[in-house]
Amino acid sequence: MLMRFDVAILDGNHFAWRAAYVLDLRTKGGKNTSILFGVLNMVRSILENDAIDESICICWDGGHKKKDEAYPDYKKGRVRNEAAYSEMIQQIRELNKALPFFGVKQVQGSIEADDAIYFLCEDLSSKGKKVLVISGDRDMFQLVNQNVTVLYTPNKDKYITPENFEEVAEIPSNLFLFYRTIIGDTSDNITGLPGFGPVTAKRLLTNFGPWPDWFEDNWRINEKILSSKMSNAQRKVLSDSSSLEILVRNYSLMKMGFLDIGVKEEIVNSFYSQDPEFNEEVIKEYFLENQFNNFLNRFHWFTRPFHKLFLNSHNRSF
Repeated sequence: MLMRFDVAILDGNHFAWRAAYVLDLRTKGGKNTSILFGVLNMVRSILENDAIDESICICWDGGHKKKDEAYPDYKKGRVRNEAAYSEMIQQIRELNKALPFFGVKQVQGSIEADDAIYFLCEDLSSKGKKVLVISGDRDMFQLVNQNVTVLYTPNKDKYITPENFEEVAEIPSNLFLFYRTIIGDTSDNITGLPGFGPVTAKRLLTNFGPWPDWFEDNWRINEKILSSKMSNAQRKVLSDSSSLEILVRNYSLMKMGFLDIGVKEEIVNSFYSQDPEFNEEVIKEYFLENQFNNFLNRFHWFTRPFHKLFLNSHNRSF
């Protein structure tokens, strides 16, 4: 079913890593073009499968200084191939130069892509715009509302809406972030409450609501929580003041945009200030340089969705 949106926003680094993992494309001279090819193909697929009326924007990671300051172990322990990472950055920089000629906007600040996406969604949604966010990051579920739909790529490209949120996330939307802060996020090296897994976290949230409601005015855990079904080890964890410190820390790290609110205006202004063009000649040169013969052989077929978006965007205004 063709769905209609005003704006599509993509998590650029997610698509870059996905392309690098799936593809291994090189020119005859040995230049790696996997990300260049893969990201363009994915963007085209979005434009082909969904009706995007006004603009498409790719957000790129720009750092996470505030999160590092709040939690020095943030994303520590990740092992990466430096040579492969260097190739990826090189290809992203090349994409940064090429994408405007496809009519694609890009946003990259001093923050992570998901926080930039949050700020854009907040602004666009407040204006009544229908937004499609495409990512493989479950944190994006925080964005879902009546105006924002998330296309979650790992789940067979599932569209997440308010209507099916609980079915997909297995917890109501108003409890989702609190659930995430309890269990933590191993991919970002964010530890959750010791001994609390998904089952216990869901049960406590369902029975007693968001965890701020679990604590008394003196920030001691409510006895009704401690008397509920859980192990003695879990009671000990919740009785310790450090449990609240962990939850508050995780909230600040996992609540999108929370620590980076100071750059919201910069991110939003960057989006609105761009007026990318569609330039067939530059695109052809780009395809020739990277030996994208498949794209060249079907040039008008490949570029048609980009051209259509460009025409739409210049017949409408925000």
